Amino acid sequence: MVIMELLQICNQKSSRKVNLGAYKKEPEGALAEVSNETAAVSVIDCIIQCVSVLEDNCYSFDFDKRTRVCKMSQLPAVENNGTSSCSSSVYSDIDECQEDNEVCGEALCVNTRGSFFCHCGNLSLTSMVELVQTFRSDVTASISSQYYGDYEYGPHIAVDGNKGISWDNLAVSLIEHSPWIQLDFTIAHCIHSVKIYDQAMNDESDDYLANVRVTIGETESDLTEEGDNYLCAYNEGQPPGDEFTMNCTRRLYGRFVRVTAVSIGTRLIMRELEVFGW
Repeated sequence: MVIMELLQICNQKSSRKVNLGAYKKEPEGALAEVSNETAAVSVIDCIIQCVSVLEDNCYSFDFDKRTRVCKMSQLPAVENNGTSSCSSSVYSDIDECQEDNEVCGEALCVNTRGSFFCHCGNLSLTSMVELVQTFRSDVTASISSQYYGDYEYGPHIAVDGNKGISWDNLAVSLIEHSPWIQLDFTIAHCIHSVKIYDQAMNDESDDYLANVRVTIGETESDLTEEGDNYLCAYNEGQPPGDEFTMNCTRRLYGRFVRVTAVSIGTRLIMRELEVFGW
């Protein structure tokens, strides 16, 4: 039995993602020792308690559904010696990296207690590709709002590979607070940088790509989280040219890429958006 849910746990130290499917039931298992115990109302609540209290040392736990007690351990589960209660259930951490050696694609999979993460630092720049056109059939573009005029101005125009300068080759939002354009790659990639092409047709071109923020995440909710956990890069003020590259401050692993023009009221206009990574 595996709990297949995803939960965001926030505490004073950090924002933690805990994969509730990262623990498996051990019918013949028992705790090697008890590091801590607390009240819990369910197995899921016990996982939350264990990862919150023991953090990366939550190797196993025992939830007793009769007494509603959650016992936590910093050691892997051991074989049951016959002393456990029939109302209790022991769960132990799954090593996702061993369970599925392709879970991180080209990235390095690092197992943690209750979860795992994909590390992109092992990848060579020589193997980097432009992801939008390489995986074109898997990429979906969306925009916070769409302007309609003489032409369509849809978000798909920003990923069609056409960098020509013309009014009918633009993705355009309505005037709004911090408009954005977003790409969904269907699966996650390690991302190094993005390249943005503005309209390049008049003096107002730079105004529509001022204060650009690029965020990358495995879920759409990651893109709206405050702080720098999912921030690739931020360019304050006017863009440096009609086409410009924004290198991520660190390589990020994600499925979604969002480019936001941070402003109280503006349009977002661009010809093309390229994403580079692996």
